[in-house]
Amino acid sequence: MMNKILTLAACVALLSLATACGSDNDEPQPDRIERASMAGVVTKTVAGTTGEPFDVNSSLEFSINHTAKTVDVTAMGVKFSVHQPVTVDLNFDGCKATFADDKHFTIAGTGFTPMEGYTVNDLSGTVDLALNTAILKYLVVSTRSTSQIYAFSPTLYSELPQDAGNYGSTVETYYKFQYSITSQGTPEGGISIYNISFAAGMPKLAEIRIPLNGEGTVIEPTATGYHIAGSGIVPYYIQGGAEVPMASRTIDNLDATIDVAARTYSVEFDCYGLHVAHNGKLHA
Repeated sequence: MMNKILTLAACVALLSLATACGSDNDEPQPDRIERASMAGVVTKTVAGTTGEPFDVNSSLEFSINHTAKTVDVTAMGVKFSVHQPVTVDLNFDGCKATFADDKHFTIAGTGFTPMEGYTVNDLSGTVDLALNTAILKYLVVSTRSTSQIYAFSPTLYSELPQDAGNYGSTVETYYKFQYSITSQGTPEGGISIYNISFAAGMPKLAEIRIPLNGEGTVIEPTATGYHIAGSGIVPYYIQGGAEVPMASRTIDNLDATIDVAARTYSVEFDCYGLHVAHNGKLHA
């Protein structure tokens, strides 16, 4: 009987020791932090004092806490007024994040005070690190004025149909819009179209690019994005990484609008005797 008691006591002792040895697993684990940056971002400000929009070059930095589901955002190179002599950097710490996956998330927050005398409200945005795209918007409030600000990546994509898969494998037609501000402060850009056929029965072209920096094209900033118009544009077919001009596919009557506030796009043009028109949502 005594031997049985001793054996039971030994088992209890071993179990307690094993539990103690495993207690390290119960210690809080460090947060999983990912950092990312995005250059060439366009910051569009609609100044409250004038109502006139203007665009400047800027950049964004993200500190993404996957564990806490928060994102710290730094917006660098921001102006509240076209007459502001220098740009400023703004920090928005602790934005709430909702993750579609590790690289694609939305953020939201309000009541930030990135600098004395200024409050940032109603910040919201969508970021896709895999595509290197983003659209953010927020209000900057001071005692003198309120300015609506949009920040968006130089490249934006049209949204794919839900059952289309991903951008690298889909056979659906989609657009890539490029817009940036030169060092002289003028806009430039281009439109790429993927998986498009200009006539019934013709095979789809993997990618064509419509340049927007030549004669006959106009890119105009708007209060919520930008507008494109042009005619007589020779597009390029992308073949083996090289661009081949397609003089037989001249783009005429191009009319396109990118609205980052509504996250929408519309494109129409004439080509090869056909009128092409698409509109929908932007992916960011």
